[in-house]
Amino acid sequence: MMINDESYILTNFEYALESKNIKPFFQPIVRNITGEVCAVETLARWEDPIRGLITPNVFIEILEKHDLIPKAEGYEYMFSLQKFADTDIPMLNSIYNHHSN
Repeated sequence: MMINDESYILTNFEYALESKNIKPFFQPIVRNITGEVCAVETLARWEDPIRGLITPNVFIEILEKHDLIPKAEGYEYMFSLQKFADTDIPMLNSIYNHHSN
């Protein structure tokens, strides 16, 4: 990303949430012994229409610095609740996961 990442992210964060450009990806957590999914970790990915994929290692740090993580986590959690409402699978809300893929 470019030098003005912080400005771009702060300017576009609200829109990214509203337009669902920050998307939750679901990582199953599987029990080794049984092979059953015992939980789902929710990971955030920002697919920006102008810059393409903005990886968590870029945007998470900026959101943390400006105390915006709770807003992003709230969005991610609500989406997860909708997705897994009819299952017995627990969700682990984990926007702090900095993996880029």
